[in-house]
Amino acid sequence: MINRQPSPSIIKEVSELPALLQTPFAGELKGGMPFPETLYIPACQWGEETCPDKIVADFEDRLLILEQDDEGVQSWVFPHGQINYVQNGRILLESWILVSGMIDGERKNHMILYNSVDEKKVFPLINILRKRVNHMSDQEFNNQEEFMDLYPDNLKFFNYSNRSVIKGEKVLFTLYQDSIKNRFYRVIDNRIA
Repeated sequence: MINRQPSPSIIKEVSELPALLQTPFAGELKGGMPFPETLYIPACQWGEETCPDKIVADFEDRLLILEQDDEGVQSWVFPHGQINYVQNGRILLESWILVSGMIDGERKNHMILYNSVDEKKVFPLINILRKRVNHMSDQEFNNQEEFMDLYPDNLKFFNYSNRSVIKGEKVLFTLYQDSIKNRFYRVIDNRIA
């Protein structure tokens, strides 16, 4: 489980950042550009693994990740056109974002850990990034009909499907396979898939 004191915060100006991260972040800002969608994620612990303070900022053309650890401040800059995928996962209270892409001709992955309780602060950044990386418009599609076959038999997949599709994505078709079970004894079923 993630043990942490403060929760992530949405940053609106450089002065809201921790002192050590202000200078590298300010160096990325160019005159006249709008302040990017920025999230500060404080240090946390995931089992034995500890995660240092991070800043994740989505500029118009790139994703900037700054990380403050014992050795100083590390930075990763993923140009939007070089991001292969953005993975968002959750197991109970443990959530993560995995960004995979090319930096200076090398494939790099970077994981950002956070508490699932704070996902409402993190989701807007993930969705903006998904739209930019996939060149999506803001056109609204009605995808409800594609998921109605799941309701009410499988509310878990119904809710997950609705949450996964963002504005600008159109569901072409859905495929759902019910559990396949084999009789183990006369009354006990063994799930195969």
